[in-house]
Order: sequence, then C-alpha cells, then structure tokens
Amino acid sequence: KVKKMGKALCSSTSERCKKVRAEGPPSSGKSDWCVWLAATEKRPFFSINCATVREPQQWFGEPQAKKGSTYWRVSEFVKAIELGGCVVRLEELNRLSSYIQNPLLELLEDGRTHVEGYGMVEIGPDTIFVATMNIGLQYQGTYKMCESLLSRFAVKVEFSPLTEAQTTKTLVARTGVDIEVAKKLATVKAQVDAKTGVVGTGSYDHPITYR
Repeated sequence: KVKKMGKALCSSTSERCKKVRAEGPPSSGKSDWCVWLAATEKRPFFSINCATVREPQQWFGEPQAKKGSTYWRVSEFVKAIELGGCVVRLEELNRLSSYIQNPLLELLEDGRTHVEGYGMVEIGPDTIFVATMNIGLQYQGTYKMCESLLSRFAVKVEFSPLTEAQTTKTLVARTGVDIEVAKKLATVKAQVDAKTGVVGTGSYDHPITYR
C-alpha cells in the first residue's frame, strides 16, 4: 500500500510540491520508504535530521566573512528544495521546538519565503517533502506540533508493525539467521507486542523494535 501511495504522489500534478507525513512505530520503515521512493523514481534525495536544527536561520544558511567582505553561505537544505524533483526527508519533524518550526510555515504554505541577507527562497517544482514522526509521549525529545504546520502535510502515510511472517523474512534477509530461529524470534516479538500497553499483571512497558 505504501509503495502504491509513493508512486501516486510522484505522478500527481495537482500541486507544485507535495507534503507528506509518515507516521508509525520505530523501525517500521518510514525513513527507508523515503530512500526507496527517491531510488525507484530516480529522484535526487536529501535528508535533514530535524533534531540538529537549533536556530531558525540554520534552515537557510548563515553569513560568512572572507577577505574583508561578507557573503551568505547557502544551506544544503535550500540547495535541495530549489533543485526541483527532489525527495526531501524531514527526519523526526516533531523534534523541532515551536521556535524552530516557524520558518517552515510560510515556506510550505506559499512555496517561497524571503530570507534576510540572502533573498527569496523558492521551492522547485515537483518537490516531495516527507516528514517522519514517532508519535507518543514515550518518545523523549519530541515537541507538540503546531497545528498550522501539520496542516501543511495534507497526506498521511501510516506504517503498521510487521506481521510475524514479515518479521521472519526480514530477520533472515538482514542477518542470515536460520529461518526456524527467525520464526521463534518473531513469535516472541509478537507476544511481547500483544502485552504492550495493557494495564495490569503481565503487561510490558514497550514493544520490541525491529532494530
């Protein structure tokens, strides 16, 4: 389903740029889906770890000095979004404080924004933004998302936990472990997941991630 969604996004011409939020439990494929999408559609790919953005100006660049004069050093983020046809992954968007979220509001609404000291930044045509998010209070370092910013991402792709069969197949493919061992591990994982979030005797605090 998510592969079909990705191809539909790439073929759509309804918007100058598409904005998607990918939600699901940890290691359920959100981040890899963005890489897969760019690779299969032969599009440039750029990823920014939102947790590393500490100042609003970082989105766009910073002034630099050289040989007695100043110039604006453009960020890699700006280069990517101006390119056009690029898949831009906003990794863990909800790790941005509201202060850092603000510069994205105008950019993602109008497709352009003016940056003092640099000029106009404009999103290139057919750019796809994918914001990945782990939703829930159990994830430390996350912030409440501004509803205005979330509304920019009109398309939501939900990633479900893998089935036992899918987990088995993944374990064998990634590690080379014997299939019977992989089946037992997948069964244990499913049993733990089933008891996660159930209040009472025998319940567990959190599931086992695929990592």
